[in-house]
Amino acid sequence: MGMSLPSPASPVLWKRLLPKFAFAILILLTAAAILAGGWFFAYPTVRAWQHTAEAEKALQSDDLSQAADHLRHAAALQPADARIRFLLARTLRRLGEVSAARRELAEAARLGHPRQEVDLENVLLLAQSGELDGIEETLQALITAGHPETPLALEALVVGYLTLHDLRNAERWASYWLTKEPTAWKAWLLRGKAWEQGVQLDAALQDYLRAAELKPGDVEITFRVGEMLRRLDRYSEALPHLRAAAQGKPDDAAMTLSLAKCLRSLGRTEEALRLLQEWRNQHPETPPEVFALLGRLAADLHRTDEALSWLSQAERVSPGDEDTLNTLAVLYRELGQDEEAEKYDARAKDVHRKIKRIDALLRALKNDPRNVEIRHEIGWLLVTLGHYDKALPWLLSALEQNADHQPTHHALAEYYEAIGDRETARNHRLAAQGKAKARIER
Repeated sequence: MGMSLPSPASPVLWKRLLPKFAFAILILLTAAAILAGGWFFAYPTVRAWQHTAEAEKALQSDDLSQAADHLRHAAALQPADARIRFLLARTLRRLGEVSAARRELAEAARLGHPRQEVDLENVLLLAQSGELDGIEETLQALITAGHPETPLALEALVVGYLTLHDLRNAERWASYWLTKEPTAWKAWLLRGKAWEQGVQLDAALQDYLRAAELKPGDVEITFRVGEMLRRLDRYSEALPHLRAAAQGKPDDAAMTLSLAKCLRSLGRTEEALRLLQEWRNQHPETPPEVFALLGRLAADLHRTDEALSWLSQAERVSPGDEDTLNTLAVLYRELGQDEEAEKYDARAKDVHRKIKRIDALLRALKNDPRNVEIRHEIGWLLVTLGHYDKALPWLLSALEQNADHQPTHHALAEYYEAIGDRETARNHRLAAQGKAKARIER
């Protein structure tokens, strides 16, 4: 059968149907545009909700770093959400990022987060920063009343007392926490830190081991167990813990350094040197402790030129490291440069004297934790040793006891001058002369 020809009526029918087809297509395109526009506006809300849900899940398992990452994303997507800003403030505080936490909390309050929750979080911020005058009584009343935030209040108290190096009260509150909640791994960890700061290493190890049982696989706890074993000269036992910690946080210099020290103590010097060299190659901003240990490892292997190169870099950044100075003295003596060796010997002895003085002051502080003069002297000695990161908390804690303590302002002026912040140095210098009030912020 042949193909039929179109009917003469077809063009007329097509002309009638075309407007209807066009209208239908227009309706479909309009609907698609509405849906697309709705999704465009809804997407940030949906993603912010997803990030917040993931953050809350992370907070339940105390994975604070992951929670903070999710909350930062959520806040970027929904900057006007008061609850997200509040949760971020609380998480940052618990991570020790106090200044950032204060900013987020102020923003949450501005956006209308419940005043009662904001007020409590402000109290926890003060406690954790070591500003405990009048705060302990407030939190003690809250704890006694069985407030839902009791664990957070206890955590802030213990961390605050650790910040102040008030080890007696840190241990007291951590122990109280454990009587109420024996399976609170954070309480075991924090009490272990109190023992560790007091150089009661066996007690610290036992608490860290209990924390590890309650929260297996936690990188910080694994590291603390390994570090205590290493400091107790139990190197073979320490090694797997330190290796696991360094693998869990490969960017953490302290964990890699501890692993390298353990390997060195086990006589695995070449392995330790390779480990640190590889770490340095991947981390351009290398702390002085890494240079110092690289130098000591090279010296162990009688690579004198290499050792001098590493140690010279360590000395430039941290001129008050006793081990670095002693190793340099030994190397120069081996090279027959006795005059240079004597200079390093003299400097090492001066550093040793200051370290012994700091040890004595720390012992005295146990019996008088609010003593401004002790806190100032520890901070000042650390400044003179070039340990600026360690000095600052001590000096700030002295000002928290007495905001007008002029010797501390003088020490802070020297500190800020050394790190290149001349404006802040000038403010503290004026405060040291009684001519101005310096703004203090942790």
